[in-house]
Amino acid sequence: MAVSTTRQPDPKQVRCLSRIAFSIFCIVLPSLALNILEITWLSGLASGAQGPEPIPASQIGLFIEVQGHVRVSHPGVPRPVPLKLYDAVRIKDVIETQRGSQAKALFYDDSLLTVGEHSRVQITEHIFDPARNKRCLVVKLVWGAVRALVGKEFSGSGSKFEIHTPSGVAAARGTYFVVWADQRSSGVVNIGDHGRVDFTAEGLTVGLAPHQVSFSRARSLPTQPTAISAGAPTGARNAVKETETQDHLRPEPILAEAPVTVRRSSGRTRLSTGVFTTTKASGIRGTHVRVPQ
Repeated sequence: MAVSTTRQPDPKQVRCLSRIAFSIFCIVLPSLALNILEITWLSGLASGAQGPEPIPASQIGLFIEVQGHVRVSHPGVPRPVPLKLYDAVRIKDVIETQRGSQAKALFYDDSLLTVGEHSRVQITEHIFDPARNKRCLVVKLVWGAVRALVGKEFSGSGSKFEIHTPSGVAAARGTYFVVWADQRSSGVVNIGDHGRVDFTAEGLTVGLAPHQVSFSRARSLPTQPTAISAGAPTGARNAVKETETQDHLRPEPILAEAPVTVRRSSGRTRLSTGVFTTTKASGIRGTHVRVPQ
């Protein structure tokens, strides 16, 4: 009858194997942990590269030029604050400029609005839906002067670009124009080379072709459009002068400071304006970009 015996392990070998196992554990575990962290970090970057967080719906553009003393009142903020370059334009903002001051806003629909000196403006309505080819922008000019560049027409239902004054409404049809309002009158100057501006006061609408002007005094019908060269009223001449801005050549390093990206389509972030272009995760960029007046 065979008797089985169990061999006892050598204590010296056990201690040696334990040291080897412990050494392998100390080497492999940190490396494995670092690999897991690196994979997690890279995965986060990859998911972040899908596109930036969408901007709040209340933000409808940004201020690309600020000169002098300009203040803005935001909805829900008790006091106006000084306006800074590249601040966001928000729906219901009230912009007020002092003498010798200006502000220029670029909206996400590619339109530009310059607020002249000693002016008060409110952004009262804004809808931009490129999928439906719709843009609705309504600006209230309380006093002063504004210059608008409407580079693109939108044919979607309800699309419009209007500037309201105390005595009239200017509605653009893809052009470049100036609107003014003071205590005595308000009016429109079509300074573009193409397109049309409609000016309505007291229920009557007149259409301004390029290089024409029309105005209305309080509670009166608009004048028939006349050529600017025929002698524009003082208010029109002052408005054109007060909203003039110098063209700027801004190299890429300066434009790159603008902290904004705009989601225009799924998977891509792109704002192409003819002024500058943004793409996903790149901010604002452009080399020798000409900002129109």
